[in-house]
Amino acid sequence: MSQSHIAAAPESGTLPFDNPIFFEQHKSSILATLGALLLIGTIAAIFLVNSSAKERAAETLLGSYSKPGTEMAVIADKFPNTRAAAQALLLGGDAALRENKAPEAARLFERFLKHYSTHPLADNATMGLAACEQAQGNIERMMQLLEKIAAAQPAGARSAEALLKLASAHQSKGAHAKARQSAEELLAKYPGSVYRAEAEAILVRLPKS
Repeated sequence: MSQSHIAAAPESGTLPFDNPIFFEQHKSSILATLGALLLIGTIAAIFLVNSSAKERAAETLLGSYSKPGTEMAVIADKFPNTRAAAQALLLGGDAALRENKAPEAARLFERFLKHYSTHPLADNATMGLAACEQAQGNIERMMQLLEKIAAAQPAGARSAEALLKLASAHQSKGAHAKARQSAEELLAKYPGSVYRAEAEAILVRLPKS
């Protein structure tokens, strides 16, 4: 084995980067890689700082409202994709619904579902939208939304309530078999639900099959 070859080999237990010959041979690529990593780290840090500042500003604006109202939707305009923006759309939709402004409430709930479809409170927005459809006489559309909540996997926090509303809607339409199916599904899937007594009452009122 030649002397030069022996000199180029790293000593036992020594990393290639510790060898001056290795470093000189690969200096350009090593420095380029380190530079790229530094740039990525800097960009990530700036993003985190800006995101944090954006979240704080959005939460401050949300807290400035003395009571929920449709005007809170401006938070979603100024600070999209923040926690406060999602809350503002839900609170604004609820406020509009309480004020009997179903079309305006529906727009806010639909906007929430468009941008925050995987949000933990997405079922709340869907339930609110169903209430808007009911208020506007769109019963079939309301039932479609309730069925979506009831069929969700895994089940959401509003699934039992959706089944109860479906049972009630089917009963009002005279669809007794479907009303019974929804009520019994609620009792089977959610035996400890707060809606259990109402589901049982619907079953009692239904004609015997």
